[in-house]
Amino acid sequence: MLTIEKKLNIAPAYDLSRLAPLERIVFFDIETTGLSAAKAGLYLIGAVYWEQGSWRLCQWFADSLWDEEEMLSAFFGLLSR
Repeated sequence: MLTIEKKLNIAPAYDLSRLAPLERIVFFDIETTGLSAAKAGLYLIGAVYWEQGSWRLCQWFADSLWDEEEMLSAFFGLLSR
């Protein structure tokens, strides 16, 4: 599994703290090879979250079909922080 993390220098046009504390907001997206759970695989999870005073991006890429479980574990680890 390949992991890419970086700090984002963005300023949202909407005050997101009106929705929830920034530390509790996560935007995420997944990419799969299809729509069938039996035939498709998860190959990318991307998440943007607030940490240490800035927005951060983390992307997990599957190098092989067997990385799906590791990617999900890493993503759920982020959510449990």
